[in-house]
Amino acid sequence: MAEAKRILLGKSVNTGLGHAANAPKHGLWISKTGYDVTASTTTPDELAFNSDVLDNTEGITTKNGQTFGVKYSGAVTLTVGSNGALKYEKLLVSWPESTFTKTTTGVVNGATSSSTSVSIDTANASIAVGMTVTGSGVSGTVTVTALSSNALTVTLSSAQSIADDVTLTFSIIYAPLVFVQGAKGTNSSPTTQYGAGSWYRDNQTNINYGVLAEVYPKNRTSVGAYDANGTYGAAWCFTYAASAGDYKVYYAVCFPGIDIDPN
Repeated sequence: MAEAKRILLGKSVNTGLGHAANAPKHGLWISKTGYDVTASTTTPDELAFNSDVLDNTEGITTKNGQTFGVKYSGAVTLTVGSNGALKYEKLLVSWPESTFTKTTTGVVNGATSSSTSVSIDTANASIAVGMTVTGSGVSGTVTVTALSSNALTVTLSSAQSIADDVTLTFSIIYAPLVFVQGAKGTNSSPTTQYGAGSWYRDNQTNINYGVLAEVYPKNRTSVGAYDANGTYGAAWCFTYAASAGDYKVYYAVCFPGIDIDPN
């Protein structure tokens, strides 16, 4: 049995692909296994590559080649002292909460008295639900619970009395983007590279090798421990190792959006 023709480069008159002798298309089409790219019974659903699918700029915002900004990078060493699928955890890095805190402001338009509704002078697209609100007249821990459709009215989590023309600060602590890579050996050229942010399993129950990062954006101490009043964030790694030895975990802590100024 002859193998199906699967690659067509050039002129296509295949009606199954929406082409015709009086309206041919020029391009590259590759069919999936078992389908003849020249047969009229082959449809676009049976193609592995279809140059008729055109790119466009609708809904796309260019970032002009920008990339994620790396704030912290480095490596830590873990020493596994016994064999077996054992889990080890270690602090990768900690940082002041302010490092990954986004802030913006709004000026009160009209005094409020024991109200959860506050009007601001100018719409600010950076104000979002969940942000913490501070400023003169704001009492307790207050967050944004809703925004009007025109973004000129902010609903607060508790009633406040705030004078006209007070500048309110809106802030939120966000989690950074953390990449991790595990390797066997502590020198500059580790002997074996393992998964980046994943576990490898030898069957359905046992884990052979792997490394994961746990990210805590706030409520940590400078050494990564939990503290309800802590002012640091931290990233820890969790590593599984099936054999004894030294393991190195590389990390990169990045700003979570390319539109966020790393400076």
